[in-house]
Amino acid sequence: MKKKLNIFAGDLLVGYLSESTAKGMSFVYAPAWLASADAMPLSSDLPLSDQTYHGEPVVAFFENLLPEGDVLEFISKAVQISSGNTFGLLERFGGDTAGAFSLLPEGMRPSHEPHYLLRAAATIMLVSSTIRL
Repeated sequence: MKKKLNIFAGDLLVGYLSESTAKGMSFVYAPAWLASADAMPLSSDLPLSDQTYHGEPVVAFFENLLPEGDVLEFISKAVQISSGNTFGLLERFGGDTAGAFSLLPEGMRPSHEPHYLLRAAATIMLVSSTIRL
């Protein structure tokens, strides 16, 4: 069964990000978002359409919601998810990404409380305390 995250802009459902072994990640806009007068594409490489997007345009957009460089490596090691596993990191930290979007598991709704940062910070502090400098 492929995993799926709901993409929100504020409280509005924008679309769905799915992980699949065959094509990596895919993205499709939610029908209600496409019907909205306020709908905007996530990027110029992901124009408003009912088609499912795969590959590099999807990876490029969603990868940019994650930290980069040393921070990415640190959190990846702290939570034991490869820094190359974009979907896994978004699944873990997507409730608190950089930018206007929240990526949440099905059944979760956006809130003003951090979904993951507190748990992630506790994990990172625990891992940091075990690393000898």
